[in-house]
Parts: sequence; C-alpha cells; structure tokens
Amino acid sequence: MIEALAAELAQWGPGLFLKTSVWLYPLVNALHILAIGAVLTSVLLMDASVLGFWGRSPGQQAVIALLRPVTIFALVLALVSGFLLFSVRPVDYIANPVFRLKLVLLALALVNALIFLAFSPQSILRKPAAALSAVLWLGVLVAGRFVGFLD
Repeated sequence: MIEALAAELAQWGPGLFLKTSVWLYPLVNALHILAIGAVLTSVLLMDASVLGFWGRSPGQQAVIALLRPVTIFALVLALVSGFLLFSVRPVDYIANPVFRLKLVLLALALVNALIFLAFSPQSILRKPAAALSAVLWLGVLVAGRFVGFLD
C-alpha cells in the first residue's frame, strides 16, 4: 500500500517539475538544509538550557519562549521542503531503510517535544526529555545525511 502511494506520488506535478528543474531542486534542497540547521540549532539551545549548561541565566523559560517560535517555523519549512524533495523519488526513498529510520526518529522527536510541553517547569522529567530530544534530533540529522549515501 505504501509503495502504491509512493508510485502515485512519483507522478505528482510539483515533484515532476522539481525533478526536471535545473534551479528549483537545488533551491528547495538549500531551503531544506537551512531549515534543518535552524531546527537543530534552536532545539539544541533549548535542550542545553533545560539541562543547565548555562546555569540559571538566562532562564530556561526565557530561552524556550524565544526559540520555540523559531523552531516551529523552521520545522514547518523543513517538513514542506522535505516532502517536496521526497516527491522527486518517493519509491526509492520508501525502499531506503535509512530514510525509514529517519522518519521513525523524526516521529519520536516530535512525540518527545509534545510530551515535553506537558511538563511543568519544575518537573524532574524535563531534563531526561531534553537529553532525549538532543539525541533524537541529532539522530534525525545523521540519518538524513546517510540517506543520500546509502541508496
């Protein structure tokens, strides 16, 4: 079923256009890399703050309040640009075990982020969730880089 959906997506107009465009594919790819960099940087800074890398200053809540909107915006850009890049070769990507690992790690990172939102600022579970967040997001990055090399 997933393979059939991927085959159908391979015929999608924007994906076909990206596949044949000399300029658009590299621009979407660059946008994806920029968005991933922004997501990872902001997430790691928030995680470091929760883990106490800078002591109590600047306050965890201030760092999170400042960076959360950046993270959400960058994540939306990464997801949209990633989907566009995926649409160029969906059958190949679905068959790639590293790509599937990347998707699992991404899903786990997003679930972890949602669970983190439920914790109060005084919760003892914030630090383990922040440490797990850093590991998961770095895993997404590494798996994403390996996708292109392990076709």
